[in-house]
Amino acid sequence: MRTIITGVQNGISEALEAAMRDCPFASEITEVLSNHARGITAWGEEWAQLNNIPVTLFSAVTPTTPQKRSRKTMPPREAAYKRDQEMVKVADALVLAWDGKYKRNAHMLFHAQERGLRIWSWNMFKRVGIYMQGKQVIPINDVQEAEQADRHYTAGYRAALLFTFRSVLDELGYNSLEEKQAAWILEREEAIAILRKVCAAYGDNDWPDDLSLGDVITRHLEKYLP
Repeated sequence: MRTIITGVQNGISEALEAAMRDCPFASEITEVLSNHARGITAWGEEWAQLNNIPVTLFSAVTPTTPQKRSRKTMPPREAAYKRDQEMVKVADALVLAWDGKYKRNAHMLFHAQERGLRIWSWNMFKRVGIYMQGKQVIPINDVQEAEQADRHYTAGYRAALLFTFRSVLDELGYNSLEEKQAAWILEREEAIAILRKVCAAYGDNDWPDDLSLGDVITRHLEKYLP
């Protein structure tokens, strides 16, 4: 999900960390769009790099052609506003860590709402966020309930996989507990090696080796497949 991360230019890293920690869709971000400004935007670029997420930079300078004006004929503020609008056009979501007042941030928020982007608006002073889809506010409780339901589904799916695996071991003749454990470890290591290759090519490899294989498939591979 292509996401703009921006905010006030005097924002500190702790403000961006808090915003991203509570952001309902942080795990879905696949690309960060940046206007390469100071403050929150710069910390957003660093967050992307730490999480191995590519960053695409947008400049406020436009080409000098008969059809398009350049910054030479466009005031800096107008050029920046125009650049922000172009970013919103190609984005899927916006993470905004701000004071609730900064005009350029408000301008970005307005256009993101108009285009129906997913929005996480984090007030760095009140330390609270508002989750929106366009202009519609989505209660955080709804998000938490959805996440809880997803966790329950994953737990059930994992239990089903374990039951199936034990049944397969029995069919193959691994009857003792020690034989089952040895076969299980071997099978798991082979599966992890294969999943690492597949995730590197078609998904993401940001998962620990002790993660449930069912979780690896559903969270780090399946959602990337067409």
